[in-house]
Amino acid sequence: MRKIDDTKQPGKENEFVAKCANAWEHANDLQEQGSDLNLKDLEKPRALSADEKREQVIEQQSEVARERVYLIINKLLEELKVDPARIIRPNVRVDDAERGTSYHNGAKNEIVIHAKSINSSTTYGEEILHWLRGQLKPDCEKGKILYELPERERSAVEEFFGFVGRAIVGEILPSCRIDGIINDSKESTSRDKIESRADDFKAATASIAFLGDISEKIGLVTSSLVALRSVDFHNKAEATRAIDMQVLILQGHLDAWKEGLLHAPENALGVKAQQDTLKKLKEFCRLFLEELKKPTDTDVRIKDFLQVAGKLEGDVMVLQERIAKTIALLRRGEADLERHVPGYAAGQRFLDLERDLKTKIAILLKKPASDIYFECIFRAPENQRDGGIFGKLLKPISDLLARSRERDRLKAELNLERSALNLGIHPGHEGKEAREMLKALLSKR
Repeated sequence: MRKIDDTKQPGKENEFVAKCANAWEHANDLQEQGSDLNLKDLEKPRALSADEKREQVIEQQSEVARERVYLIINKLLEELKVDPARIIRPNVRVDDAERGTSYHNGAKNEIVIHAKSINSSTTYGEEILHWLRGQLKPDCEKGKILYELPERERSAVEEFFGFVGRAIVGEILPSCRIDGIINDSKESTSRDKIESRADDFKAATASIAFLGDISEKIGLVTSSLVALRSVDFHNKAEATRAIDMQVLILQGHLDAWKEGLLHAPENALGVKAQQDTLKKLKEFCRLFLEELKKPTDTDVRIKDFLQVAGKLEGDVMVLQERIAKTIALLRRGEADLERHVPGYAAGQRFLDLERDLKTKIAILLKKPASDIYFECIFRAPENQRDGGIFGKLLKPISDLLARSRERDRLKAELNLERSALNLGIHPGHEGKEAREMLKALLSKR
């Protein structure tokens, strides 16, 4: 610091001293303020919550997926000779919902890649070709205009494109030079994969039919238990005959239930729980009938049995509710498979027969859904003649659906007959007449 010469700068000494004093006071103020502060109280970066960390990871994954999708789209447009000016690039994001899946949302022009599939070429291929089909399909099929095809057939067309997209992206992926993606297109488009989906569909359909039939039988058991507990005790003799008849009817419904379980498809859900409940009910009926045969002057024991019947009724209703939920779950799976399998089977056939895959798919992308359905999905005479995969898969599916509809119709008729018979059975009937009506009822099951 330059030394001040007071003799050469008269009058400056007081000014200099004042500045020094002010600086000293300011320093003291800062020191006093700082003495009240604790370094631990200084603001530190806030730790992220679990949700914020998840969002951060999702955003990072979305950036990766977005880059990959755009690289694949660029190469795909080049290979299929599609003018980039004809398309609007999609928004791309990653989703990590527990039971979520990858999908294309045409209304939002969005491709969603599930976190579990972010490195699968199959996922990118399927969703990107769904998106490209949405971009190139005829204007008459865009927006809210009615389609020519029913929803099921339209879905088959969409899944056809998705399946073929797996193979096409699998072919072009090496030239895209994308790190981290696993090229699993050959595995996902194999015959074994398609046949296993068809087997899943048939298993779901068989389980739904089985559980639906069982549910009806259990419903009759519940009705019998309700009728049993509703017997009027004003006339003890009449009440005993009515109870005897209702227990016999219950036994008949239990036999029908047991017979139904013998036809359970392999790996059917809930069979063990049904068998356990059925065993309790049959033992209950046996003991109750033995009690009714005993000479007694009191109805206390009978009322004890009826209380047990109430508890068993609760068990049966819980069981029936579980079956209903299982059927609903299976129906969702069946609907998903029903929508996918025909398109996948047709896609497999297309890959087997088509030599110039890219040229052909570029043409199909611009065609109406009805043309594609009848050209690639509905008609497959050569494959049906030689027993190819297309004929093997779609014919059984068609037969299953037809049988299912016929089964539903027959069940409705049978329920009407049973209802009519049930209306004619009352606790006041004499034993012989009641048993004849019971025999007629059980012959209809």
